[in-house]
Amino acid sequence: MAKAKKKIRFKFLKRNLLPIILSGVLSVLVVITYQTFTVNKYYPFTFVGDTNISFLTEGQAIRKIQANFDQRLKQKLEFDSFTVDLATATATLDYSALTLNFQDSHQGTLWKRFNQQLQAFFLSQKISPRINLYLDKQLDKIAAAVDKPSQNAELVFDETPNTESSSSARIQIKESINGLTLDKRTAEEEVKNFLLTGKVKTTLPLKVIPPKVNTDHVIRARQALEAIMKEPIRLIFEENSWDLEAKQLLTLLDLTTGEALLLNKDQTYTYLKGIAQEIDQEVQEGLFEFNPTTKRVTSFKPSQEGRRLNLDQTYQILTETISGSSPKTITLPVDTVKPKIATSDVNSLGIKELLGRGISNFTGSIANR
Repeated sequence: MAKAKKKIRFKFLKRNLLPIILSGVLSVLVVITYQTFTVNKYYPFTFVGDTNISFLTEGQAIRKIQANFDQRLKQKLEFDSFTVDLATATATLDYSALTLNFQDSHQGTLWKRFNQQLQAFFLSQKISPRINLYLDKQLDKIAAAVDKPSQNAELVFDETPNTESSSSARIQIKESINGLTLDKRTAEEEVKNFLLTGKVKTTLPLKVIPPKVNTDHVIRARQALEAIMKEPIRLIFEENSWDLEAKQLLTLLDLTTGEALLLNKDQTYTYLKGIAQEIDQEVQEGLFEFNPTTKRVTSFKPSQEGRRLNLDQTYQILTETISGSSPKTITLPVDTVKPKIATSDVNSLGIKELLGRGISNFTGSIANR
């Protein structure tokens, strides 16, 4: 039985061995032939833009790409109603990307090259050479025609008395308007894409420029003004008070930068410094001079604490108040400034000896003494 099986296997190998060997030899020959054929050529499905450079040498590929490039340079592109003349664009192609791609795909081990050749049959390669292009004058001319600056939203404060109108009618809003500008970078990319592929989007690329101060920001400012017209903000320190009314608040609002906070920091600090002049008090250091020779005090001045309005904290409180999250009456935060030497700090004033002594005799005094 075993001998019969061996005999069958032998006959099978004898019958199929030759075709197997021939198939292997043929495969090796195909690989060697393909390697020889593509040794100085780009692999299949290799493109530069829309130009197919498969199985072309580097020189052949460059000539073919340049011919298409030069043909497209003679054309004029229409972007909406504006024309870009490519003949005056002084465009040139940098072919270093082609050289780099060729060297990378044709160097290395046999296995690496074979693997890249195999991938080329399934994945196309896109090479994008750099294009040097000068369009500044043409794009600047288009930009001058299409660019529109954005307009900030504005508050118009009308002081004309009108008893029939509500307070809100006296504060008008001029809404913000978006600006437009030519997207020069995208326009250049569109031209470059046309020079490589022959395709272009004819819509002029524009960018929207939002205003720094939008309508929502100004609406918040108007709400703050309307609230303060009904009830001014009162700033209090001890017996003194200052009323912040709508007209004054209007000068403090940030209606130019569009930052999140409503109050302009510089303007508000200037206003608060005017109040601080009535509050701030310089600290007075204690003075105590003692002459050890005469054993007498030659100079003496008691110390006095100073005070200073805390501008940062006051600005924060005002910001919260005009947003409606704090009461309209504000007790101003005033910091106490301690003197370096207090009157009570005798030991720190250099007194180290007995200044005087008194002696009393109780003889002959009344009983309760």
